[in-house]
Amino acid sequence: MSRLFAATVFLAAALLFLVQPMVARMVLPRFGGGPAVWTTCMVFFQAALLGGYLYAHLGATRLSSRRLIIVHLVLLLVAALALPIAVPSGWLPPAEGDPIPSLLGAVAVAAGLPFFVISASTPLLQRWYVDAAGASGRDPYLLYAASNAGSLLGLIAYPVLVEPQFGIRDQGIAWSAGYVALIALSATCGWRAWKSNYGPTDEPRRAAAAPPLNWRVRLGWVSLALVPSSLMLSVTAALSTDIPPVPMLWAAPLALYLLTFVIAFGCPADRLRWAAWGPAVAVGLEAAAMYWMTGSAPPLLGALALHLAAFAAVALGCHAEVAATRPPAGRTTEFYLCLSVGGVLGGLVNAIVAPAVFDSVAEFPLGLAAAAVVIPVTRAAVRGVAWKPLLAAGGAAAAGLLIATVTVTSGMRVIYQERSFFGVSRVILGQNENTHQLMHGAVEHGAQVLNSDPARRIAPLIYYHPDGPIGQLFQARMKARDDTPVGVVGLGCGSLAYYWRKDQPFVFFEIDPAVIRIARNPALFTFLRDSKARCEIVSGDARRSLEAEPDGRFGLLVIDAFSGDAIPVHLLTTEAVELYRRKLAPGGVIAFHISNNHFELEPVLAAISARLELFGVSRRDRGTDLTEADRRRGRVPCHWLLLAPTADGLRWIADDRRWKPLSSRAGQRAWTDDHANVLGALRAFEHSP
Repeated sequence: MSRLFAATVFLAAALLFLVQPMVARMVLPRFGGGPAVWTTCMVFFQAALLGGYLYAHLGATRLSSRRLIIVHLVLLLVAALALPIAVPSGWLPPAEGDPIPSLLGAVAVAAGLPFFVISASTPLLQRWYVDAAGASGRDPYLLYAASNAGSLLGLIAYPVLVEPQFGIRDQGIAWSAGYVALIALSATCGWRAWKSNYGPTDEPRRAAAAPPLNWRVRLGWVSLALVPSSLMLSVTAALSTDIPPVPMLWAAPLALYLLTFVIAFGCPADRLRWAAWGPAVAVGLEAAAMYWMTGSAPPLLGALALHLAAFAAVALGCHAEVAATRPPAGRTTEFYLCLSVGGVLGGLVNAIVAPAVFDSVAEFPLGLAAAAVVIPVTRAAVRGVAWKPLLAAGGAAAAGLLIATVTVTSGMRVIYQERSFFGVSRVILGQNENTHQLMHGAVEHGAQVLNSDPARRIAPLIYYHPDGPIGQLFQARMKARDDTPVGVVGLGCGSLAYYWRKDQPFVFFEIDPAVIRIARNPALFTFLRDSKARCEIVSGDARRSLEAEPDGRFGLLVIDAFSGDAIPVHLLTTEAVELYRRKLAPGGVIAFHISNNHFELEPVLAAISARLELFGVSRRDRGTDLTEADRRRGRVPCHWLLLAPTADGLRWIADDRRWKPLSSRAGQRAWTDDHANVLGALRAFEHSP
């Protein structure tokens, strides 16, 4: 019997943690591919989990045992009507305005009801196990190991096994098959519980049979659950700021979160006394990471490792306190309900409150500082044990972290900063006081030297330098007096508007309203103001906006949108490139900016080029190719790639040997909207493109 219940709990937990990255991956392309997509999805899942635990608690205390079994099995069957897991094809965010309500709606339609029912299954199965298994099964936490094992397996399996091997449609079908198996196992468990202990006069369960709980205990559980929930989303946002949001990055913090639960509930409380000092240790680690990242070449991998270590230390400290105060069997549903309330509040802090209050991602250092106070105060209120040394150490550490935060921020010389759903955009002063740089996290997206003479136009810097690949392409077109319309996916600070011919149509497609405001502000950048082209900015997702453009309009399409430091996946699929080809005029060309530190994208586009029978070349300017004079003039290493339906589209660079045939990779599959093996394109962390 124990194996039956353990297998059922294991499957339920695995399905819960498989569906979260799966649904987030489904909606990611439709909502701009930014890190806030995962944060918002997590808020929904935490709220649905809260609903499931509330239903389990009310059912366990107000319904008879047999009625609850019937109700839950019926709900499992009703939720099966929503299968297979999929986002409706017509579900898109508004072109303007807040995308969060639309995103929450998409997740709810795709997986809301099945997720809600499965989330209630774990606490209910634990209650059924206690009632059905006799004296040997009186401790419901014996099933906790099976639940955690299933959660970790489901979470890790998605980025490592499921996403690389299966398309989105097949993932939804396979998950649905697992759900059907869960119905069968749950029915078997319900039947065992029905037969074992329940008689014809079965009454509702009485939570009053267990010792009563006071408000301090409940509030303590909520507080101890809130802090690690918020920090988990904060550290995920930190990871996804400089690296494109992919399920692997979502899985790492969540896996650590689950692992701290495993350790906390798997070890005796007296062996985890040291875990209460976790926040003080975490604050020190984070302060070190912040100072470390102020160098000219921040060691990204090391800094991210310190972020994760700091988060894990706090999560373990919180969960150790939770485990030390867990209630007896009669209070398990209320216990899970309190933890879920804390999880939802932590998610709301990150998804709703923080973006409205802060213009930077401040919730992670502030969360660490808060944890340094929450744990000792909660420890004293709930357990009545020594707390003053912890509070003193935590308070000192929190103060040190806040000082470090202010020091690092002031050292960046930020002159403008704005936070939106798509991340934090800031304009900083470069080494030259007249140089403005547009930054997203640690990634630079444009720069300009603003001369005191407004009549003097200064050429763009970094990736858009006149001596670089894209500068060469534009100048060749200008020399040939080609004034066909230009489309640019990704506005940045408007650098490419420098390469204009008078009255030439330039259409910029930009999803982030904060970036649009920055590029239009002449106090920050003047490329759009100075350009004599007919510049138009179309707000919204580029693929959706391009669909509305006439076929054959553009002589040049530039794909320069970034999430993290690379082009979002949905702009690099076969369907996306086919869309770009339809919008090209005869003899037109598509230019992809694929400079980045973490993904090798040329073989991906080479596979798409072969599939669509396109002509392609690439030019990679490495650091060794640049002279000291190049660097002084603002030129940096970069990588650009051109695709054209005909050889005539590459006429602009045909005689330049710096442009090479596309580099392919054996076994590389062309990415599609249904399947993109992002993990297969990941390469070692490097600092230079």
